[in-house]
Amino acid sequence: GPLGSPIGVFWDIENCSVPSGRSATAVVQRIREKFFKGHREAEFMCVCDISKENKEVIQELNNCQVTVAHINATAKNAADDKLRQSLRRFANTHTAPATVVLVSTDVNFAMELSDLRHRHGFHIILVHKNQASEALLHHANELIRFEEFISDLPHHHHHH
Repeated sequence: GPLGSPIGVFWDIENCSVPSGRSATAVVQRIREKFFKGHREAEFMCVCDISKENKEVIQELNNCQVTVAHINATAKNAADDKLRQSLRRFANTHTAPATVVLVSTDVNFAMELSDLRHRHGFHIILVHKNQASEALLHHANELIRFEEFISDLPHHHHHH
């Protein structure tokens, strides 16, 4: 359609966190600028334990219209489970061509990405940290290093 194919972003913010002194808003804007051309934003979600995450980060994500999904960090693999569930829901809601941007380095997502790419025919962009395992990297169409991706983002100017 005229709006282009759907794109969904799924951000494991505890795995790929906003560096101290940087703005979450800038990270979100960078993702939108870099990947969203010719697409329509179908989903942009971030999973975290709201009680543990920096309040300013949460506020900025909310202001950017990012869905902040709360999980309980004390439950093992809670973030992974929530993201997996969201990826599956996206796959069941949209058909190819569609793009999934996963911001994580967790190898637990390898099977999901494989499924999205091969069974659903989606285009997979993986934004990952340097220490990502080959098993995860293997399933993406495009690989972006998180550290490089955010390296030149503006710093925060705090007003005290």
